[in-house]
Amino acid sequence: MVSLVVVECAESEIDYGQYLGGDYWRHQALEGIIPFWLNTLDKKNGGYFTDVDRTGVIGTIPLKYPRMVSWLIYGFSVAYVVLSCKLLGRSIPDLYRT
Repeated sequence: MVSLVVVECAESEIDYGQYLGGDYWRHQALEGIIPFWLNTLDKKNGGYFTDVDRTGVIGTIPLKYPRMVSWLIYGFSVAYVVLSCKLLGRSIPDLYRT
């Protein structure tokens, strides 16, 4: 689930409509979220480190919380399905039709 908090500023001319389109969120996922978490991969023992600060630096005690790792795997799986469908020119519901 994605939450968006919009703060109203005096005399601001921000186009909040950009946050409603799928392109904005696709860009956020492909350029920010997915690369960030891919850099937390534990190549020696497997899994993903979850004790990470906002710059991507892994904490001094490298922790791996199973719930967070399962959310990461689910997120990567959804991204794969969505991007594969887009590249193949199919919609997600088409995958489930017989």
